[in-house]
Amino acid sequence: MKATIKILSLFVLALIVSSCGKGEEMETLPENGISGDYLYESSSKYYDSDGQFDRDITSSGSIFLKVNITNSSINLEVKPKYGYIYNVECNNLQHHGDTTTFRISRQEISIDDQLFSVEGTNGIDVGSLGMYDGYYAGDKVYLQYRSINTTTFDVAKTSIEAVKRN
Repeated sequence: MKATIKILSLFVLALIVSSCGKGEEMETLPENGISGDYLYESSSKYYDSDGQFDRDITSSGSIFLKVNITNSSINLEVKPKYGYIYNVECNNLQHHGDTTTFRISRQEISIDDQLFSVEGTNGIDVGSLGMYDGYYAGDKVYLQYRSINTTTFDVAKTSIEAVKRN
């Protein structure tokens, strides 16, 4: 009888522990609908190594977005209309109903044999959800990041808005 009560107690404890931490922010990420091709427009503000504003550039192109549900990450392969292809990894995906937010952790990317340190700016206001580096909602993706050329120390702050191709 004691063994049965002990097993039953462990089972109840396991059920309680397995149900903890579930809520809106921890919903399962959607498996379909996010990955795919997007068309984007971007705006970049460039600053020299002294922090002085240098120039403002807008561009466009395509992005292939791949969601990895297992690692809770997004890989963005950015293909500018003019320029070089590069990849940005986004992580810490959180699904909030029809909106998925994410962060861009510091990472190094190579563009045309130049190395850049890239990280999110926590500068996109997603309403009541708070400030993030980017988010996906409906058929649109928004992200913002800062990049530093590791040789010249020039800085760019880039905002991208992308719409999924049909």
